[in-house]
Parts: sequence; C-alpha cells; structure tokens
Amino acid sequence: MFPFQAEADSSIVSVGSSYPHTGSSDTRPSRPGDRLPANRIIDLLIEEARSGAVRPELYDDAANLLRRQRLSPRRAALAEQRLQNARRYAYHQEFGLAAFELRMIRPLIA
Repeated sequence: MFPFQAEADSSIVSVGSSYPHTGSSDTRPSRPGDRLPANRIIDLLIEEARSGAVRPELYDDAANLLRRQRLSPRRAALAEQRLQNARRYAYHQEFGLAAFELRMIRPLIA
C-alpha cells in the first residue's frame, strides 16, 4: 500500500446490488411541498462538502427528513445508505466522494 492511500473503510457499503428491485416507483408526495425541505438540506450538505466542512447536525437533520419522506422501501433504504456513506466520507475528509453520494440522493427523493 502506498503511503498516501488510506485503508478501505469497511463500513462504506455499495448500494447498487444490496437491494432487490421492487418495481414500485410511486414516490409522489401527499402535498406538493413535502420534498422541498429534504432537497434543500441535501443541497446545503453538497455545498458544505464542496467547501470542506463537516456539520454533523445537518446530516442528522437530513436523516430525519428522509425518514419522513413518502418513498418506496427500496428508495428509502438507498437514500439512507447514500447519506450514511456521505457522512463517513466527509468524516474521512473525502469531500468529493461525500458530494457524489449526496448528489445520488437527489433522484431518489425527486
């Protein structure tokens, strides 16, 4: 291993193959504004990651908002896993990877 390479974090999981496809794509909100706060906090987390900042309370708020979204079980699990991965990457100062994981949440909650 090269000196600049960090050891792989076994807590970061691949989300692509872990969950079976359910075929459900009904993620419509009960009210038109339901997803707006979650989208805004995800955008804020992306900006924070780009700037190299880590604010744990924002990740906690985003997790709480994601739990309240009306998503299919598969989408909810994928979004939660992406958020957890982003948090771990940010704590390891891998801000580009954290921003990538956060951007992958957008289509899940749109």
